[in-house]
Amino acid sequence: MDSVLFSCDCNRFFPLDHEYYCIDCQKLNCTFCVTREIDWYYCPSCLENVTSADAFMQKSSCKKCFECPVCFATLQYQLQAGETEEKKTCFLTCGFCQWNSLGLQMVSDSVPGLIAKNLEREKSDPLQKDLSKLIQQLQREESDRDKSLPHRLSARFRRPGPVSAGDVRATAVLQAKTFTVRDLDEYMVSKEAALVAKRERLPEPEPTDQTLEEIRTAVDLAKVSTLEQRLQQPASQSRNIGELYPRRRQLLVRCSKRCVRCDKLLIKPKLSPTKTDFERLHIALTFIPRITIMAVPTLVVGQESELRLKLRNPVDKLVEVRLVALDDPESTASIKVPAETFLGAKTDDPDEDAGADYQARRAADDPASIVQRSANFVVLRTLITPRAASAIKATLKLTLKFSYMNLGEQQPSIVFKLKLPPAVLP
Repeated sequence: MDSVLFSCDCNRFFPLDHEYYCIDCQKLNCTFCVTREIDWYYCPSCLENVTSADAFMQKSSCKKCFECPVCFATLQYQLQAGETEEKKTCFLTCGFCQWNSLGLQMVSDSVPGLIAKNLEREKSDPLQKDLSKLIQQLQREESDRDKSLPHRLSARFRRPGPVSAGDVRATAVLQAKTFTVRDLDEYMVSKEAALVAKRERLPEPEPTDQTLEEIRTAVDLAKVSTLEQRLQQPASQSRNIGELYPRRRQLLVRCSKRCVRCDKLLIKPKLSPTKTDFERLHIALTFIPRITIMAVPTLVVGQESELRLKLRNPVDKLVEVRLVALDDPESTASIKVPAETFLGAKTDDPDEDAGADYQARRAADDPASIVQRSANFVVLRTLITPRAASAIKATLKLTLKFSYMNLGEQQPSIVFKLKLPPAVLP
């Protein structure tokens, strides 16, 4: 359980490693406050980029990579020599569970021929044909709805110029007939209830004298597919493990993330799927001083307890920090924090001399509030007083204000929350 949670601009609290930092807005962004853009698709097996058009045509699957229907490992192509040198057999095999496609007659004389044969099998799947017909029907209904009279009338009522009383009444009627998500949910519930009412009752199971052990020995469970294996193939869902076909490897995506306020890039990955670095990586851990609780004290109502907080600087510059306690009604304790202090620059060697400015500031530290200081971190001594006993965790909110020494007078403020054990009565 995370004990230090930072507030986003939407008033949600998350750990610092789950948030992003926008330099222009100087605010944190949680996962709900970023917009995502799919840059490209790629296959996790062959690591080839796929365009959006090709990904749509291939149903978000790689054309040449397959996964084992038994253990879901990536399959390999194997070429087996035949009676003559020209006649060869190409099939799929799994190097983990030793499964192969010979039993399914999924063979060809070359790799492209095997890929084409699998695509033909998928196109002839009756479930895919039904889904294609359903999608086309929904597209036609959507097109007809856009051309319907209410939409034309609503566009007419939005024309510039004077609006009559009849137009206002008609517009109110159209707005009253607008479907909402609640209407859709109620419609789905009524539809499901109607289907259940029309469904025939299943016959009662016949009693049997067989024991559970006799049932187990009557069926070879090694040849029965599991529920996970069947769900990977919704068209057939075969109970026989020997009738399961390999499935094409699903594509993954690389996304860019932008700030919802200023639309600036926060995350931008590299183009190549073989690289793990980013063109832009504005995560909060690389900009905001990290706060951790060194030791959790035993809290007693009405008594002061020492709470040590460790602040670590993630950047290569001196940072001035100041903690301010907030008078929040949700807080179940009060806290006394030290005055403004500073954090040294991040260095590879913690004992490296950081300069005369760092040494002069360090000499002015108050031993009553500074427990320990190193190159880029400091341990602060705070005093916390619980207000009342509670069965839940004690919480209190503070504001972290910080500024980099060479970036002018900018001083972002971040609200964070401490979660501590429940307080007890004296």
